Amino acid sequence: MNDLIQTDILILGSGIAGGTAALQLAEAGYSVTVLTRARDPHNSNTNWAQGGIIYRGDEDAPALLAEDIVHAGAGYCNPRAVQILAEEGPELVRQILIDQLKVPFDREQDGHVALALEGGHGLPRIVHVADTTGAAIERNLVQALRSHRELKVDVRKPNIINNGLGLQPISEAGERLGNQV
Repeated sequence: MNDLIQTDILILGSGIAGGTAALQLAEAGYSVTVLTRARDPHNSNTNWAQGGIIYRGDEDAPALLAEDIVHAGAGYCNPRAVQILAEEGPELVRQILIDQLKVPFDREQDGHVALALEGGHGLPRIVHVADTTGAAIERNLVQALRSHRELKVDVRKPNIINNGLGLQPISEAGERLGNQV
Protein backbone atom coordinates (compact mmCIF):
# COMPACT_ATOMS: atom_id res chain seq x y z
CA MET A 1 0.00 0.00 0.00
CA ASN A 2 1.56 3.28 -1.12
CA ASP A 3 -1.29 5.57 -0.12
CA LEU A 4 -0.59 8.13 2.55
CA ILE A 5 -3.22 8.12 5.25
CA GLN A 6 -3.19 10.91 7.77
CA THR A 7 -4.84 10.14 11.04
CA ASP A 8 -4.88 11.56 14.54
CA ILE A 9 -4.60 8.15 16.13
CA LEU A 10 -3.29 4.82 14.85
CA ILE A 11 -4.53 1.78 16.77
CA LEU A 12 -2.89 -1.61 16.35
CA GLY A 13 -5.36 -4.47 16.60
CA SER A 14 -9.07 -4.90 15.99
CA GLY A 15 -9.94 -6.94 19.08
CA ILE A 16 -11.90 -5.70 22.07
CA ALA A 17 -9.13 -3.41 23.36
CA GLY A 18 -8.22 -1.75 20.07
CA GLY A 19 -11.76 -1.71 18.72
CA THR A 20 -13.38 -0.14 21.77
CA ALA A 21 -10.57 2.40 22.01
CA ALA A 22 -11.11 3.31 18.34
CA LEU A 23 -14.84 3.78 18.84
CA GLN A 24 -14.44 5.91 21.95
CA LEU A 25 -11.78 8.10 20.32
CA ALA A 26 -13.77 8.52 17.09
CA GLU A 27 -16.78 9.59 19.14
CA ALA A 28 -14.54 12.11 20.90
CA GLY A 29 -13.81 13.70 17.52
CA TYR A 30 -10.49 12.14 16.52
CA SER A 31 -9.78 10.57 13.16
CA VAL A 32 -8.80 6.99 13.91
CA THR A 33 -7.20 4.26 11.83
CA VAL A 34 -7.23 0.66 13.02
CA LEU A 35 -4.43 -1.56 11.71
CA THR A 36 -4.75 -5.33 12.00
CA ARG A 37 -2.39 -8.06 10.83
CA ALA A 38 -5.24 -10.31 9.72
CA ARG A 39 -6.92 -10.05 6.35
CA ASP A 40 -10.25 -10.29 8.18
CA PRO A 41 -10.55 -7.92 11.17
CA HIS A 42 -12.78 -10.49 12.89
CA ASN A 43 -9.73 -12.76 13.17
CA SER A 44 -8.51 -11.62 16.56
CA ASN A 45 -7.89 -13.20 19.94
CA THR A 46 -11.18 -11.69 21.10
CA ASN A 47 -13.01 -13.63 18.39
CA TRP A 48 -11.74 -16.97 19.75
CA ALA A 49 -12.61 -16.31 23.41
CA GLN A 50 -15.27 -18.81 24.48
CA GLY A 51 -15.70 -17.91 28.14
CA GLY A 52 -17.71 -15.10 29.59
CA ILE A 53 -16.80 -11.64 30.78
CA ILE A 54 -17.05 -10.14 34.25
CA TYR A 55 -20.12 -7.98 34.76
CA ARG A 56 -21.96 -7.07 37.95
CA GLY A 57 -23.72 -9.61 40.12
CA ASP A 58 -26.79 -9.05 42.24
CA GLU A 59 -25.73 -7.44 45.53
CA ASP A 60 -22.21 -7.11 44.10
CA ALA A 61 -19.70 -4.42 45.04
CA PRO A 62 -16.26 -3.39 43.77
CA ALA A 63 -14.67 -4.62 47.02
CA LEU A 64 -16.21 -8.10 46.55
CA LEU A 65 -15.04 -8.29 42.95
CA ALA A 66 -11.55 -7.13 43.92
CA GLU A 67 -11.39 -9.76 46.66
CA ASP A 68 -12.32 -12.50 44.17
CA ILE A 69 -9.74 -11.29 41.64
CA VAL A 70 -6.94 -11.27 44.21
CA HIS A 71 -8.00 -14.68 45.52
CA ALA A 72 -8.15 -16.18 42.00
CA GLY A 73 -4.75 -14.65 41.24
CA ALA A 74 -3.25 -16.18 44.40
CA GLY A 75 -2.22 -12.67 45.42
CA TYR A 76 -0.06 -12.13 42.32
CA CYS A 77 -2.08 -9.14 41.18
CA ASN A 78 -1.25 -5.52 40.58
CA PRO A 79 -3.36 -3.78 43.24
CA ARG A 80 -4.02 -0.70 41.10
CA ALA A 81 -5.10 -2.82 38.12
CA VAL A 82 -7.43 -4.83 40.37
CA GLN A 83 -8.92 -1.62 41.76
CA ILE A 84 -9.53 -0.15 38.29
CA LEU A 85 -11.08 -3.38 36.99
CA ALA A 86 -13.32 -3.78 40.04
CA GLU A 87 -14.46 -0.15 40.11
CA GLU A 88 -14.78 0.62 36.39
CA GLY A 89 -15.06 -2.70 34.53
CA PRO A 90 -18.69 -3.67 35.15
CA GLU A 91 -19.99 -0.21 34.22
CA LEU A 92 -17.92 -0.18 31.03
CA VAL A 93 -19.29 -3.61 30.11
CA ARG A 94 -22.79 -2.15 30.47
CA GLN A 95 -22.03 1.07 28.61
CA ILE A 96 -19.99 -0.34 25.73
CA LEU A 97 -20.89 -4.00 25.26
CA ILE A 98 -24.53 -4.03 26.35
CA ASP A 99 -25.84 -0.53 25.56
CA GLN A 100 -23.63 0.64 22.68
CA LEU A 101 -22.65 -2.54 20.82
CA LYS A 102 -25.80 -4.50 21.74
CA VAL A 103 -23.88 -7.74 22.28
CA PRO A 104 -26.63 -10.39 22.58
CA PHE A 105 -25.67 -11.76 26.00
CA ASP A 106 -27.76 -14.67 27.26
CA ARG A 107 -30.91 -13.49 29.04
CA GLU A 108 -33.15 -14.77 31.80
CA GLN A 109 -36.87 -15.21 31.11
CA ASP A 110 -37.52 -11.78 32.63
CA GLY A 111 -35.15 -10.17 30.09
CA HIS A 112 -32.29 -9.42 32.49
CA VAL A 113 -28.78 -10.45 31.52
CA ALA A 114 -28.10 -14.01 32.74
CA LEU A 115 -25.31 -14.18 35.31
CA ALA A 116 -23.19 -17.31 35.76
CA LEU A 117 -21.05 -18.38 38.68
CA GLU A 118 -17.59 -19.38 37.52
CA GLY A 119 -14.37 -20.43 39.18
CA GLY A 120 -12.79 -17.86 41.44
CA HIS A 121 -15.95 -15.82 41.88
CA GLY A 122 -17.96 -15.74 45.08
CA LEU A 123 -21.21 -14.89 43.33
CA PRO A 124 -22.70 -15.05 39.83
CA ARG A 125 -21.37 -12.14 37.76
CA ILE A 126 -20.17 -13.62 34.45
CA VAL A 127 -22.12 -12.93 31.25
CA HIS A 128 -21.99 -15.14 28.14
CA VAL A 129 -23.25 -15.49 24.63
CA ALA A 130 -23.55 -19.28 24.74
CA ASP A 131 -20.04 -20.64 24.00
CA THR A 132 -19.18 -17.84 21.58
CA THR A 133 -18.90 -14.73 23.74
CA GLY A 134 -15.75 -13.47 22.05
CA ALA A 135 -17.12 -14.02 18.53
CA ALA A 136 -20.32 -12.14 19.40
CA ILE A 137 -18.35 -9.23 20.86
CA GLU A 138 -15.99 -9.10 17.87
CA ARG A 139 -18.82 -9.33 15.32
CA ASN A 140 -20.69 -6.39 16.86
CA LEU A 141 -17.49 -4.43 17.42
CA VAL A 142 -16.29 -4.71 13.81
CA GLN A 143 -19.79 -3.85 12.57
CA ALA A 144 -19.75 -0.71 14.75
CA LEU A 145 -16.28 0.24 13.48
CA ARG A 146 -17.33 -0.19 9.86
CA SER A 147 -20.58 1.74 10.23
CA HIS A 148 -19.39 4.57 12.48
CA ARG A 149 -20.95 7.82 11.25
CA GLU A 150 -19.15 11.13 11.20
CA LEU A 151 -19.66 13.06 14.38
CA LYS A 152 -18.33 16.37 13.04
CA VAL A 153 -17.56 17.65 9.58
CA ASP A 154 -13.82 17.08 10.05
CA VAL A 155 -14.12 13.59 11.53
CA ARG A 156 -13.83 10.55 9.31
CA LYS A 157 -15.17 7.18 10.27
CA PRO A 158 -12.44 4.87 11.56
CA ASN A 159 -10.45 3.21 8.81
CA ILE A 160 -9.74 -0.49 9.11
CA ILE A 161 -6.61 -1.54 7.26
CA ASN A 162 -6.08 -5.28 6.99
CA ASN A 163 -2.84 -7.22 6.73
CA GLY A 164 -0.51 -4.69 8.31
CA LEU A 165 2.72 -6.56 8.71
CA GLY A 166 4.85 -4.03 10.54
CA LEU A 167 5.53 -0.45 11.44
CA GLN A 168 8.57 1.62 10.62
CA PRO A 169 8.83 4.88 12.57
CA ILE A 170 9.27 8.04 10.54
CA SER A 171 11.45 10.55 12.40
CA GLU A 172 13.18 13.80 11.63
CA ALA A 173 15.70 15.51 13.91
CA GLY A 174 14.74 13.13 16.71
CA GLU A 175 11.03 13.96 16.46
CA ARG A 176 8.63 11.16 15.61
CA LEU A 177 6.41 12.22 12.74
CA GLY A 178 4.48 9.04 12.10
CA ASN A 179 4.73 5.44 10.98
CA GLN A 180 5.21 3.65 7.70
CA VAL A 181 3.35 0.38 7.37
